[in-house]
Amino acid sequence: MCDARTVMTRGGFTIGDTTVSGRVVLAPMSGYNDLPFRLLCRRFGASLVYTGLLSAKSIYYSPRALGSPRTEAMLALHPEEHPVVVQLFAGDGDILEAAARAIEPLGMAMIDINMGCAKPKVLKSGGGAALMQDAAKVGEIFAGLSRALSVPVSGKIRLGWDEANRNYMDVARAMADNGAALIAVHGRTAEQSFTGEADWDAIAHVKHALDIPVLASGDVRTPEDVARILVRPAVMA
Repeated sequence: MCDARTVMTRGGFTIGDTTVSGRVVLAPMSGYNDLPFRLLCRRFGASLVYTGLLSAKSIYYSPRALGSPRTEAMLALHPEEHPVVVQLFAGDGDILEAAARAIEPLGMAMIDINMGCAKPKVLKSGGGAALMQDAAKVGEIFAGLSRALSVPVSGKIRLGWDEANRNYMDVARAMADNGAALIAVHGRTAEQSFTGEADWDAIAHVKHALDIPVLASGDVRTPEDVARILVRPAVMA
């Protein structure tokens, strides 16, 4: 079972054996977070970086050790970028667990399960934001990963599938209750994609309800945005 101990400090936090020196991190994203970009973000102050979004199925079904050549290239971690988190997606817990075990020896700080991506090809696989439609399944996935891995497990979520189904607190609690070491929350629903405004109050709701670190994602563009979101009061949603 992984050691998902998380300790908050004034300037950052620790997760397991990893010290995260600050509170500004590179968001878990798809299509942007390649190695050169991650290195630039680290050199300009990001205290934690995420890889791009990797298909757990590609790793699971490939005859190659770490999946396709493209996947292997995305998993080429550089010493200067650590601490780094590897980001996976799939709709099946067994596939996620097998892929996570395959990449675990690479030396990442955490393995992250993306439940926030709303791209059609990711949703079609049952991964990304599609997983948020079943909080119980999310809990089972995190329980299995926490038992199987020696590194902490984290996850990124949205507020829900649409405005009528904002179940982010149910999903966040299912994650935290089953070993998640950290949760990143994008303050929009899957239906919104990147339209409208991110709901920072909902992110604050998660942060104040849980005892693990919560990363705020969505519309955080300036130092002033960072300052405002860090002091967001607790609200009930």
